[in-house]
Amino acid sequence: PTQVVTRDDADAVLAAVTESEGVDTAQITAQADGITQIDAVLGAAPGSDAARDTVLGLRDGLSGFTDTHVAARLAVGATPAAMVRTRSF
Repeated sequence: PTQVVTRDDADAVLAAVTESEGVDTAQITAQADGITQIDAVLGAAPGSDAARDTVLGLRDGLSGFTDTHVAARLAVGATPAAMVRTRSF
């Protein structure tokens, strides 16, 4: 999944992630010390242009929240967030 990490209102960020185009499901998976992690499952195939567009849309859509970031989970192969971070546009 694509991960969102925030110090802002967890329920509001979760709602924004859930309502984002291209996100199939999202849920809070961890909370501690004022930091919340949300895992979002994208509808697009990993590595596809649609997945990249979804990650970019998430970043744009969450930009109004304080200290909120779309992060990549390091695993075998690159996640869409990792590809967006390293790819030049």
